[in-house]
Amino acid sequence: MITYMGWTLLGVSDDFDPMKSVDLPSMILAQVLLVFFLIMGVILLINMLIALLSNTYQRIEVNEC
Repeated sequence: MITYMGWTLLGVSDDFDPMKSVDLPSMILAQVLLVFFLIMGVILLINMLIALLSNTYQRIEVNEC
């Protein structure tokens, strides 16, 4: 599955069947890692949004005083 993702990024996935050379534990591991990566990305983006809003709030508060 990971090999298929890599070849897909390069655009060579037309005649490549990812299920021929992948066993079940590898597929499950790839899916778990992908889900973990996506969840961590969302947490990182939310954290960056909170930091940005906090910084903006502090600048507005300093300018009003």
